[in-house]
Order: sequence, then C-alpha cells, then structure tokens
Amino acid sequence: MEAHGNEREPRPAQGNSPLTCIPKTPCSITPLFSLPPCLISCSIAPRSFPFGMIGILFAPFIHSSFAHLGANSIPFFVTAAVINGTRGTAHFLLLSVAICVMSGLMVWAFGRSSTVHVGVSGAIFGYVGFLCIAAAIERNVTNVAIAILVLFMYGSMLFGIFPTDEQVSWEGHLFGFLMGGLISYIYTMNTNAREQIDRVADDITIGGSTDGERQPILRKSRGGGSGRGLEEDEV
Repeated sequence: MEAHGNEREPRPAQGNSPLTCIPKTPCSITPLFSLPPCLISCSIAPRSFPFGMIGILFAPFIHSSFAHLGANSIPFFVTAAVINGTRGTAHFLLLSVAICVMSGLMVWAFGRSSTVHVGVSGAIFGYVGFLCIAAAIERNVTNVAIAILVLFMYGSMLFGIFPTDEQVSWEGHLFGFLMGGLISYIYTMNTNAREQIDRVADDITIGGSTDGERQPILRKSRGGGSGRGLEEDEV
C-alpha cells in the first residue's frame, strides 16, 4: 500500500527516492507515479468525511504505477491461493472483505494527515496475519507448515509495518496484519462467531451453485475424539 500527499497540505518529496507518497502540487509530481484526480478521489483519505471513506471500498484496486501493481501481484496471488485452497472460496471472500473494510477504517481513523492511501498490500498483510495466528493457535501440521512457508517467502516484507519510510503506507500494512490476526483469533477461539461465519460461507457456496438444490454440508468436527468424525448441517 502506498501513501500519497494531499493537495491541501503538500508534503515535499524526498531526494531521489522512489515516489510512493506524492504531493499533488504540480511542481513536485512525478508523472510516472502520480495518480489522476479521479483515482485520488477513490483513495483512503484519513479523517476526510465523507469522500475520504470511499477508498475503503476502492483503494485495494488502485495502484500508483505498474511497478506498484507488479510488486503486489505475486504476493497477493500466492497468499490468496493459500487462503482459498485451505479455507474455501466463500471463507476467502468473507475474509478479504473483512480485512479490507476493517483495516481501511483504521487507516482512515489513524493514518497520517495530508495523505491518501492506495494498494492491495493491506490485504496481503492481513492474509499473512491470519495464517500466522491460525498456526499459533491451532498448532496442526498443515497450518504451521503453511505459515512457515509464507514467512519464508515473504517474511522480510513484515518490516513494512514499521514507519521506516514516510512514502509507504505502513499504517495500511500494520492495520492489515493486525486485523487479519484479530479475525483469525476470533474465528478460532469464539465458537459462536465461527458457526455464524461458517453459516454465511455455506449460504454463499450454496447460493452460487447451479443445481438449485440445498444439500447437506459436511465439515470436520472440532470436538474431541469421541462421537462422529464429521458433522452434518442441513441447509
């Protein structure tokens, strides 16, 4: 995720560093990295109401350059594929919406003034946070192996949660990671929340089926060793 300076209070660019936080004053914009006004209006603008909140929905789809898009593409598709493959498409979609909305609200509330924030990296950090907390709590071989693999591949990017570069939206990275971890914790530890989320995911899955019939859904029991190994939900 990247942060761009706000035209009301322009922030000067730094030296020759890549411009990822760009003042919208004409004298200091670099054309390759600048955002057109129509895209700036769809970015997250902290504490700007109501239009600054529009970006909560649209900012993940906006990138400041092809380089920015390229840098996010592979990590996004890898982490998204892991979540989709292990949790299912419906759970992946619900998780993605929850991370983007929750982290977007946090960026809007606590992000630096005079900036706009764009990019999908908040969701990427959210996926990583979700996987790490799930592995720490559930401690099964699959989750731990997945978390280790993801951290091995992209662990260095976690430094992005620290404010080491004012031209990078570290707020988006930090809140994405925290919100993903929080969602994982609630889903794993709170039975009622998990059942409700599973029910919504089941409804999404059934609603998207083509046969029109509502079939029983089998999921692994989270109970002990006694009883049935599978639970059947009539939906």
